[in-house]
Amino acid sequence: MDKVEFSSRSVASPSVPEEWLQLLHSRSYLYEGLVYQDFLKAAVEITKSKIGYFHLFCEEKNTIKLAVWSDAVLPICTTTHTQHYPVKNAGIWADSLRLLQPVIHNDYPRQSSPNGLPEGHFPIIRHLSVPVFHHDQVVGILGVGNSEQPYAQLMGYDLMKFVQQGYVIVEQKISEIVSHRNTRLEIAQTDTVSLLVKMVSCLTGAASLRDEYTSRHSQNVAELSVKIAQQMGLGDAAILGLRLGSLGHDIGKIAIPSEILTKPRELNPAEYQLIKTHVERGAEIFASMDFPWPILEMISQHHERLDGSGYPNGLRSEAIVLEARIIAVADVFDSMASHRPYRYAPGIIKALEELKRGRSIVYDPYVVDALFHFLEEADESFWRLYPNVSFHHHSK
Repeated sequence: MDKVEFSSRSVASPSVPEEWLQLLHSRSYLYEGLVYQDFLKAAVEITKSKIGYFHLFCEEKNTIKLAVWSDAVLPICTTTHTQHYPVKNAGIWADSLRLLQPVIHNDYPRQSSPNGLPEGHFPIIRHLSVPVFHHDQVVGILGVGNSEQPYAQLMGYDLMKFVQQGYVIVEQKISEIVSHRNTRLEIAQTDTVSLLVKMVSCLTGAASLRDEYTSRHSQNVAELSVKIAQQMGLGDAAILGLRLGSLGHDIGKIAIPSEILTKPRELNPAEYQLIKTHVERGAEIFASMDFPWPILEMISQHHERLDGSGYPNGLRSEAIVLEARIIAVADVFDSMASHRPYRYAPGIIKALEELKRGRSIVYDPYVVDALFHFLEEADESFWRLYPNVSFHHHSK
């Protein structure tokens, strides 16, 4: 085992990249997970690492729980945010927590500790972890790994300083999220918003007079989007806004000729290009309305993809609002699990394969994982949306 331990938490360190602290401070966030993602991304880049993780620590239960993995880990490691691990069984993840100081392993394959990595885990060559303190209490562990060069003690001090300064901002952002969540909830509970949700439901229902599939699809996508958001821990007010946006995500199709929407054969290229304009037409319908949620972005961005391959603007990753990323996954699942006028449904198993294949490439991995977790627990009330289909049957 090649392990470097540090004798003090108070050693002076080199300057911390101010631009990352300013970036964290300047951004606004919808829910806690997005704050943690940026916090971890900064640590990974500052240390020139390839992978990273951030775990939250529960002192009362002496357990840790995953908050976020770094982007490079997500394609090869399924995220699990609900399982708590006893610190005594956490192995490498908890080394710095036990010692309350930075810990380095520069030759992890030779690590002889019995608390190593589980079988099949992604390989770790080098590893640096630091405890995260807030008001003199340990609240988590942040770790990075697999840098090209061995981690030096100076790097440990540098990361430690950034983490302590950065977590102050993280806590501020989480407080803002809670405050905004409460404000949105107050707005969401007003009669006006309740009436607005009913109005959009009626609009999507009226669309069934021209295209029964679009109306049913919008209702299904709204239901599935809400389930995903609940799995991800979004607040009630944000979920209400998501329901509204997902109900109206295809409302722009009322501007598309019904003979194209209900065409019993595959669309030709010109017709497909016309169909694609529904996202812009939908945003135009609601453009004059002032919402406490990014409804216009939900509608205009639900066909955008993380790698920039989507439409209409080729947006990438964080430029796409989280709600649109949720609707995108729900939209793909329902589209492939349902019949369309021009083709039979590829089926649920094909939908799941598509989402697995595109996870972290075109679809948000946290959203995909939340969908899969929900489907594993879904009861018959949900599966009635897809008659004669069982997720457990088709996933074996």
